[in-house]
Amino acid sequence: MRKFNPLSLLSLLLAFSFNSQAQTPNCTYIKATPTGESYQEALISTATPNAADQSRMELVAAAWTCVAQEKELCDFRSLLRFDVSSIPANTVITGAKLYLYAKTDNINGNKGRPTYGTNNTAFLQRITTSWKPASVSWNAQPAVATSNQKILPQSASTIQNYEIDVTDFVQSWINKPDSNFGMLLRLQVEKHYNSLVFNSGKAPAALRPRLEICFPAAAKPVAEDTTTVSEPAPPPAVAPRPVMKESKILIIRGDKTSGQFKQLFLNSNVPYKADSTHPELGAAAWTCDGIGYPTCNVRSLFRYEVKEVPANANIISAKLFLYAKTNNINGIKGQPTYGENNKALLQRVTTPWKMAGTGWENQPRVAPERQKLLPQSKSKTQSYAIDITDFVRYWVKNPAQNHGMLLRLQVEEYYNSMIFYSSQAPNDALKPRLEIRYEIEKR
Repeated sequence: MRKFNPLSLLSLLLAFSFNSQAQTPNCTYIKATPTGESYQEALISTATPNAADQSRMELVAAAWTCVAQEKELCDFRSLLRFDVSSIPANTVITGAKLYLYAKTDNINGNKGRPTYGTNNTAFLQRITTSWKPASVSWNAQPAVATSNQKILPQSASTIQNYEIDVTDFVQSWINKPDSNFGMLLRLQVEKHYNSLVFNSGKAPAALRPRLEICFPAAAKPVAEDTTTVSEPAPPPAVAPRPVMKESKILIIRGDKTSGQFKQLFLNSNVPYKADSTHPELGAAAWTCDGIGYPTCNVRSLFRYEVKEVPANANIISAKLFLYAKTNNINGIKGQPTYGENNKALLQRVTTPWKMAGTGWENQPRVAPERQKLLPQSKSKTQSYAIDITDFVRYWVKNPAQNHGMLLRLQVEEYYNSMIFYSSQAPNDALKPRLEIRYEIEKR
């Protein structure tokens, strides 16, 4: 039998220890910074197609609605660039990862649910032409390479951080420093409502985007804007909620045959009767010399049946879409949203009304609190998307209190009008539409 040799074992352990240390990679972090010295970013959107968002509050890839900008739909993309010149030229790196942290106090998208939607898969693409934060925009985007683009998979929760392998991107920038134009983040399919909203370079230090680059121990880059691997670990990704939720969309069109919608067209000169088959929903102040009255005001009553939404549903959003009727009967022909003061109010009705016998003089009561403002039109053929999430939440919880809405001018002074298609529109695309997004527990 061979004798045990303690020196041989010690030699073996020392050799193993030496080899293990030699194979340990050296890593550095480059963090996004508020000043942009080693980092640049820009948020671009179809809502403001000729300018980037200079506030730099968020990195966003999203498709949403933008009522505040008076646009029915808008898309968001983000550009970001890290300066990797601190890595010695021709260094062969062993890996590079980009860390993006979900912004839970998000401005864009659904508040508190930054990684939202049923199809929010995104692309991270290598930019191939130069850009500057001050001049880049949706209409002046730099070119990108679709080859080797990275996929951010569908989020597993509505608050999810991401770690993306960008080794080949970084290696190409080290090999050719003048080719580093950064990356573009966008949804794979830009279809609302889907979003990925991350903290930007203005976030607290632990939440800013950061790039981790690892390379052989022999290479030891030194840079003022980097920190070693010993810095505190990033916050852990939030685990998916234990209760699974299923997202649903309910679209109710103002249809004259479905039974889910009813409407009345009110005229100040017809005191106890209204038109239930009028081709228009209107809010206007005009002259009515043709029927013997010098002036007349117009308002509209309408109601959607929302019983299809479960009482325990979490209403995420509800929007009403009204489409300008360009072949209008009331007001000036071809100019349905007309006048210098045609701001309108959409008010929640609080008392019952009947299709027969309701008129100007016996209108139902309304709640002026939480009324919605349709701002002054910017064109004479303007459609509107109005957020009525709180209205719908109230109706779902209190079905007996769903008495619909009243549309009227804020100041009834002629000549001003808002004329929209009613349930009599020639096709479904023009009928007034209520779109409700909600979540229910998935069993």
